[in-house]
Amino acid sequence: MNEQLTNKALALLEGFKKKKVTEEDLQNAEMCVYRMPENNTKEDFKLLLKMFRDVLQGRWNLNWKSYAILGAAILYVVSPIDAIPDFIPFLGWIDDAWVIAMVVGSLVLEINAYKMSKETFIIH
Repeated sequence: MNEQLTNKALALLEGFKKKKVTEEDLQNAEMCVYRMPENNTKEDFKLLLKMFRDVLQGRWNLNWKSYAILGAAILYVVSPIDAIPDFIPFLGWIDDAWVIAMVVGSLVLEINAYKMSKETFIIH
């Protein structure tokens, strides 16, 4: 992604950190999953949504910064205001995939702990 689009995506993501994720946003995010191309990004986004829902329902704890980053990513993906608008076939998902990848990379420790807790829960 070129530097101008990267800066635009980062600025939008930063702005979303100040907003609250609503149930409607989560429902829209779940609908976005169905429109995403089949790849690792889709699976990562499904995991982020599950993790966010578990935080909201008190089944998982995150610090405020990680929670804000996670919420901002969800809002970015569902927002019609993107660095590359989603209505552009294929290209519209590039910035969303980049944001998801950045969030997964920045929350890797939290995500790994979350995955391990779910595996432990299932095994026992």
